[in-house]
Amino acid sequence: MNKTQLDKYVNDLNKIRGTIKFTSEFEQNDQINYLDTMLTKTIINKETILKIRWFRKDTAADRLLNYESSHGKSIKNNIVKNMTTRILETTQDNIDQQEDLNKLRNMLLKSNYPLKEIEKLIKQTCQEFKSNKNKSNDKNDDTAGQIKDKNNDEFICSLTLPYVPGMEALKRRLEKKLKIKLFFSYPYKLQSQFNQSLKVPSKSVIYQIPCSCKETYVGQTKVGIDNRMKQHSKAINNNENNSNSEMVKHFQEKKFQCLFDTNDAFIIEEEKDYWKRRTKEAIYSIISESVNTHDEINAAWTPILHKAKHLIQRKIESARENYNKYKRTKT
Repeated sequence: MNKTQLDKYVNDLNKIRGTIKFTSEFEQNDQINYLDTMLTKTIINKETILKIRWFRKDTAADRLLNYESSHGKSIKNNIVKNMTTRILETTQDNIDQQEDLNKLRNMLLKSNYPLKEIEKLIKQTCQEFKSNKNKSNDKNDDTAGQIKDKNNDEFICSLTLPYVPGMEALKRRLEKKLKIKLFFSYPYKLQSQFNQSLKVPSKSVIYQIPCSCKETYVGQTKVGIDNRMKQHSKAINNNENNSNSEMVKHFQEKKFQCLFDTNDAFIIEEEKDYWKRRTKEAIYSIISESVNTHDEINAAWTPILHKAKHLIQRKIESARENYNKYKRTKT
């Protein structure tokens, strides 16, 4: 199929349904790239042969995880091994393999990896790859399964700790002497340094509205607090005798001596999951002793809620204080 035929075929496909559009890419200079693989078409003795090679886009970064970064050495070693294995698995020609491995060496050097460490890891990976390649696939699968089972039986439990330099020694002791598998976590990521207030706020929230008589109303919504307050304000202004609004019922019972001010509504928490949002609404309502109706919480949770009451009240108060600060800043 030549390029003209391919373009016609794709064009015919796109006419079938307007909402689905296919695109195509045709080879250039007998080459085409897909993800990290380059396919080259060559003709030898009138026979067409496809040559596969490891490929990186021109726009791809020429650096990897910096060797001086605060990550476990095992992670840095695995980066070298995985990249080397990928080249060995993808690039078929031996000369091309060496060229690709040299590209990897340069990337690692730019990432501050010691040359001695690079050569040792690449050599080790090449030897392991060659050894595994000589084994049959069936034997490989059986061996891998046995090793996996053995490793699972070897450790009595696992533990996750934040990584700091020097933790490798602790990892070796825990795994060797106590049979505890240690995993490292990295809680202080780059994301933690950005201002979280810049993120788009969720419309799915649990909120509270104070009343002038010191009562409160707790609700939940998925349409955003501004839209929800417009709905509440409309119900309050209509003041129908048979209104379903708990706020309207409340100040009717109080003979209009108090009023909920929707301008003072504040968000307690964001929650996208509907059922979790309903449950949290019920918890905050119980703790606040609010006037609204809410889902029932199983009595088995009462002791836990009682124990956590001060923490939940503190969270509500903190949300109110943050809102008041924002309100003062805005005015």
